[in-house]
Amino acid sequence: MTVIDIAKAFIVGVCVSVPFGPIAILTIQNTFSKGRRSGFITGLGATLVDTTWAMVSVFFLGIAEALLDSHTTLIMFCGGLVLVGVGISMALSNPFRKLDRTTQMMDRVSPKDFVKSAAMGFTNPAAVLIMFAMVSAFGIDVSAEDGYRVIFVLLAIAGGSAFYWFTFSGVFSKLRKAVNLKAILWINRISGMAVIGFGLYSFVRGILNFVNI
Repeated sequence: MTVIDIAKAFIVGVCVSVPFGPIAILTIQNTFSKGRRSGFITGLGATLVDTTWAMVSVFFLGIAEALLDSHTTLIMFCGGLVLVGVGISMALSNPFRKLDRTTQMMDRVSPKDFVKSAAMGFTNPAAVLIMFAMVSAFGIDVSAEDGYRVIFVLLAIAGGSAFYWFTFSGVFSKLRKAVNLKAILWINRISGMAVIGFGLYSFVRGILNFVNI
């Protein structure tokens, strides 16, 4: 295990987090409406997903590929429903409804932010495929027998992903100061509709796969 190996794994963690999707939208929404810590916790849900898929790619690659091949339609159905549900919740939420002017912009954190993000990631079959592709592209070659090397690789990937979401939430936290409350409510609604769109797309793809179109 060399510093270069650790650096490559860290970069993989960053790269798998970059594609803009439902989790990024949820992170932006939570950062604007609740603050940086909430946005970062949301991103850490994606970090958990990325680290899990990295572990799968090392220990259970063959099994994972077989499960994906045989259950793709079911995953798309379930993933689509999860995204639609989360999107509706985002679109209808008003984080300021019960808050007064002195508390409405406080940096609030809820475990639900982490759970929502992780659920969205685990029901997205593309996430595991992206991880497999990145690990292969960067030439990270480890196996279950490599012991401590595997641990360092997984920690580096998790560190890269967490670093990305820390930076991502930080950037939008700065922008948050220039956004008024009415704009944040509209961001919630638009973000929710976008996530619903992702969910419907996944659901329709599942239907098309089921009927073999």
